[in-house]
Amino acid sequence: MTGPPRAPGSGARGRKSPSGLQRGRPPVGRGARVESAAAPAAKVSPKPTKGIKYRLKEIPGKGIGLIATRRIRRKEVFLTDLPSLFIDSRLETLADQAVADFEEDRKALYNFGVESLGGKDRVLALSGSRSSFEGIDNIFKSNSFLVATDEGNHNGLFPEVARINHDCEPKYRMGPPNRPPRLPNRPNLRLQVPMRPLQPPLRGEPPRDGRLRRMQEIEGLLKSGDQSYEAASDMARELIRLATEERLEGKMQEIYLDLMGVFYDFADYGNALYFAETALGYAEEFEEPEGATITGIRTNINVLRGLVAQG
Repeated sequence: MTGPPRAPGSGARGRKSPSGLQRGRPPVGRGARVESAAAPAAKVSPKPTKGIKYRLKEIPGKGIGLIATRRIRRKEVFLTDLPSLFIDSRLETLADQAVADFEEDRKALYNFGVESLGGKDRVLALSGSRSSFEGIDNIFKSNSFLVATDEGNHNGLFPEVARINHDCEPKYRMGPPNRPPRLPNRPNLRLQVPMRPLQPPLRGEPPRDGRLRRMQEIEGLLKSGDQSYEAASDMARELIRLATEERLEGKMQEIYLDLMGVFYDFADYGNALYFAETALGYAEEFEEPEGATITGIRTNINVLRGLVAQG
């Protein structure tokens, strides 16, 4: 950096950590935070282990990845570095304010956080797929992961490696997932399995990479708001199928919450309620019973139930 970062926008504040990096804080009352990787803000309590065995490997087009040398079980904590950016997920509840009302504040916080990073070039080199957003906001929304803290789930971004949210084994085993797919089964749900022939993956691209890229593409298209209801329904069904094939148990909660928002925007409150209730089922498995994440989802469910009751 050529000089100390400055917080863009009015009301944003910052202070220097012992490492010299900056910690960004939002305007009072907004409830969002952006912090540097060197400035811990949440207590991490990993379970005792007998030595985590993994190795780093350069993955073409993706950066540095973690390759397991032994079985790593779901919920096992082995990557304890905090993310480079950290955004409070409680901004995204339907009962308080529309997410769009926070966009300007969040963009200012994202930019301030990026200016505070020592490895800024790595973050800016990440892919962007959310065409409706610009700059770091696009990058963050395309690459962020849920980060569990004592306060609940939040959105975080690692510049080099991503959290593993599901079981990981040295050699992938072919076979059905341990848990049957949680797919919509309501009579009035319009999400139908698209009966189309399977398309071969791009030449030189492993099938798994193809699925993950397609998931990113679908998420971006759904968030853009440019899709028809029928197209969004097909994409939602495909997204759930791909996530199930990838066994992304840790991401299913995030996916169902995103779909809740998509169908809420379509004023399809019945399906939005279904997705919110399904997300709550995953949250109850991974989150603290009275934590902020579960509380926020239940708030959304109550709002949606009221809308459904109004017809």
